[in-house]
Amino acid sequence: MKKQTKSGEQAKVPHKISFITFLQSVYLTVTYSLSNDILSYASSCAFGFLFSLIPTVMMVLVILMQIFHASPDILFAFLERYEFFIDFFSTENLRTSISQLSGFGIFEFVIAIAIIMMARRFFSSVNKGLNAIFKEAVQPQPIVRQILIFAGEAVIIIIISIFVATVGLLRAVMRMPYFEPFLSQFSELILALTERLTTTLPNVLIFIASMVCYKVWSRTKPSWFICALASAACTFIFWAFTKLTGLFINMTNMNIVYGVLSNAIVLLLEVHVFFMLLLFFGQYIFVFQFFDTLLLAELYTLPSYEDTKISSSVRRALLIRPDYLLQNEKSRTVFERGDRIFSAGDTGRDLFYIVRGTVQIQGKTRIVYQEAGSFFGEEACILGENRTSTATAATEVLIVKISEETFLSLLEKNPEASTRALSKVSSYFAKFYGRTSEYQI
Repeated sequence: MKKQTKSGEQAKVPHKISFITFLQSVYLTVTYSLSNDILSYASSCAFGFLFSLIPTVMMVLVILMQIFHASPDILFAFLERYEFFIDFFSTENLRTSISQLSGFGIFEFVIAIAIIMMARRFFSSVNKGLNAIFKEAVQPQPIVRQILIFAGEAVIIIIISIFVATVGLLRAVMRMPYFEPFLSQFSELILALTERLTTTLPNVLIFIASMVCYKVWSRTKPSWFICALASAACTFIFWAFTKLTGLFINMTNMNIVYGVLSNAIVLLLEVHVFFMLLLFFGQYIFVFQFFDTLLLAELYTLPSYEDTKISSSVRRALLIRPDYLLQNEKSRTVFERGDRIFSAGDTGRDLFYIVRGTVQIQGKTRIVYQEAGSFFGEEACILGENRTSTATAATEVLIVKISEETFLSLLEKNPEASTRALSKVSSYFAKFYGRTSEYQI
């Protein structure tokens, strides 16, 4: 007699988010990251960032000058808080050039278009990297969608411009005579808060930008919570990496030998690591959203026990227990020894995964036994016919039922699973109806 849960079975069912599930999600993330070649996309994003950074900064400054008519001293007082700008170009020359702008003519228009295209190159690299991750889950976007993305990128630049201008204006206001008594009284506190804001602001901006990037550019509608969680992990690991880089790399000595080139090398390394992290956690969001389908695909393509390679053994040991799938009480079933799972002639077309125990499959001429980690019953699903064999629990068995719709969808999206399914159907008919010694059990 089959049972949804037997006595004491409920206590044995692991939590949905167990340690095994976490390890499986990390394994899937690493596997899909390598197959999607996120290292190459991270390199493309890093070079696109370096080529787009200075033009984008110039465009932001020009926007600020035109909109707010602000003094360059206010804006550059904010930028010069970060050593990067001082290391790579003369802020004094840039200040002089921007202050000499008198209007917006044809030359300025051409320069603006060139700057926008260079910045667009960077956004395009990030977009392609995320598309490589989520390509199986989203449909190609129409041109209207591309126009909206382009408009969104322009909005990002405008928001950054407003933010920088706001900070600069606040600094200017705080320098007014009216605030001098207050500033002199709390100068040390204000200085400490300013330093803290200066060091924290880039990480805050990275966190916000990454979170919005995951939410918008993935186009699979992940929750804000998982986007914030992935963004926080990306930001924290990147911050820790930059701190370790500062401990082990002496930029003073490198600047003496290599000059500005040393800053470019270190910056390129840090930016490359950041985009690796950005795409890696984007891949984790994809795995999180479609974990049940991805886990099912991995289970169906698990190496057989005859495959004794270390990599196959590790993969089998890690993935063979599907804690996540066991949470669905409607699909989880326990059979006692001797219970009939299905009989020849039945119309059911679901298939089953053995979590624990042994199942006997009896055909017209032969009997085979399936152990834990194996699927059975997919022949009726693939062929669209009634059952041609009988499945019986040889021991106490815990199985997970997979619906016909879920399995056929898996075969559509996963070529490896399709190949395995066709191979198993061919082997099935050879075992139960063939006579050649090649398929002896």
